Amino acid sequence: MQEENYKDDKLEGLAKFYYENGQLATTCTYVFGKLYGKVTDYTKEGKMYKVSFCIADQKVTEDIFNKFHKKYGSHLKKINKYL
Repeated sequence: MQEENYKDDKLEGLAKFYYENGQLATTCTYVFGKLYGKVTDYTKEGKMYKVSFCIADQKVTEDIFNKFHKKYGSHLKKINKYL
């Protein structure tokens, strides 16, 4: 099962994915249909086991994400053509 939001036929905002047993599997955020921000994965028992960061579907280090977001976060619509 999953919970997703769409805007103009593209994924937008918080998305949640669940295991068949109902436990949360993954939370992530989409901007303009691309993964952007923190991605948190959970075990089938509901314990957090991995956190990663993405910019336009590409995994990056937390440091790189923070620098990018600080510089461009408020201007994402302007850089949409690069995402």
